[in-house]
Amino acid sequence: MSHTQNGNGHTRSPSPPSMAEMLDADILDAEVIDPLRTPEPPPPTEPVSDRHHHPDLVHLEQQLRRDRQRDRHQLLQNLQDTENRILRHLFDLYGQTNRLERKLDRLLGDRQARQSQRSTLALFGILLLGIAYITVIQPLRQQRLAPPAGQPAPNRPAESAPVPPEQLSHLFGSAQLAQTPSRQQQARGRNTRYRITDHYRLRPVHPSTGQRSHPDCLGKSLTEIDAQNISGCVAHRGADVGTPVGTPLAAIALPGAVARVDCIQQPPWGTYARLESQSLPGWTFIAHHLQTCRPGTYPAGSSFGTTGSAGTGPHLHFGTKYEGKWLAPPLGFIEWMLAGERPQPLSPT
Repeated sequence: MSHTQNGNGHTRSPSPPSMAEMLDADILDAEVIDPLRTPEPPPPTEPVSDRHHHPDLVHLEQQLRRDRQRDRHQLLQNLQDTENRILRHLFDLYGQTNRLERKLDRLLGDRQARQSQRSTLALFGILLLGIAYITVIQPLRQQRLAPPAGQPAPNRPAESAPVPPEQLSHLFGSAQLAQTPSRQQQARGRNTRYRITDHYRLRPVHPSTGQRSHPDCLGKSLTEIDAQNISGCVAHRGADVGTPVGTPLAAIALPGAVARVDCIQQPPWGTYARLESQSLPGWTFIAHHLQTCRPGTYPAGSSFGTTGSAGTGPHLHFGTKYEGKWLAPPLGFIEWMLAGERPQPLSPT
């Protein structure tokens, strides 16, 4: 900015700066700015506390802390009371359980004592019946069965004597009952007759599995195969009887004797029973494809199981052994198991 004088010697007022002068002054006074420099943040300002403006907040915060402490204390006290009540209930339940156990022990003791008394009375009654049978009933039976005076007693053969296969006709009183049945022949049961659907023979092909017999087996009987010890043969060692499912089977034994029954599982052919009786020494009877089988000792004629359909449809497969060797099953033994008693010879028609 310049000062000028006029012609009279007076200094004139300074003229306003030009735009160029103003720009130059700004440039000279301006600070040099680094383009890479990050501008500094403004200094933090001290927050103005509301407490100076709201003095009641301090009192409210203190009251809130006291309320929280009181609530926490009350909650802990409630939990402690609940725990104490649960413990008291548990102790009460424990005491009731002990009382119930003692009462149950007394009841069981009384029950066992009553059962023991009943068992003693039952044994005493059985003993009295046995004494009565031996002293009264048995002598009366012997007197009734004894032959009249002067008449000799019939000479009966001992029923427990061995009965080999060649003497079966004497056992059954019939040669037909001593022979093995053929296909389409009938076997007598309790109140009906059953058809023989297959017999003791060599099978060229098994009907269920499709197994074929070895060529050396063909044309021979099972007796010849066993004698020559030929292997690879499909043998049907028994007679098949067309019985409905559930047909009862009876223990084979002479009157007054018992038979022992063993039940053996044989999947997929079901269960089979093996019977032996001391009244028929040497003989073993096999009943295959059973629906039910109850092992044990059975009096002659009592039922031990029922027929099923685990084989090739509903039927009974009946087999016999004598002294451990397979034998073609006699018709008499088949009817014995189906009828529950030793069969009688067929009356001539």
